[in-house]
Amino acid sequence: MEYAEWLQLQKDLQVAVVVANDFRTEAQHSFDTVLAENQSLRDRVASLTKELAEVHHQLAATSKYLLCLNIIDKLLFYSSLRVCKLPCSEPVAMF
Repeated sequence: MEYAEWLQLQKDLQVAVVVANDFRTEAQHSFDTVLAENQSLRDRVASLTKELAEVHHQLAATSKYLLCLNIIDKLLFYSSLRVCKLPCSEPVAMF
C-alpha cells in the first residue's frame, strides 16, 4: 500500500470515527430524553393511581351514604302508609 493511500485510509477512518461518535452522542441524548419522559409518565401514573384510589374511597363512602338515605326514605314512606283507625273517624295516614 502506498503512503498516499495509507494517509487517505487514516483520514477516512478518522471521519468514520467522528461520524460514529456524533451518532452515539445523538443516540445517548435521545435515550436520556426518553428515560426522562418515561420517568415523568411513571410519576403521572402513580399520581393518577393514587387519585383514583381516593375517588374510589369517596365513591364507596358516598354509595354507603346514599344507600342509608334510600333505606331511610323507604322507611319513612312505608311508615307514612300505615293507617291508624280512630274511633268514629275515617282512617288517617300517620306521619
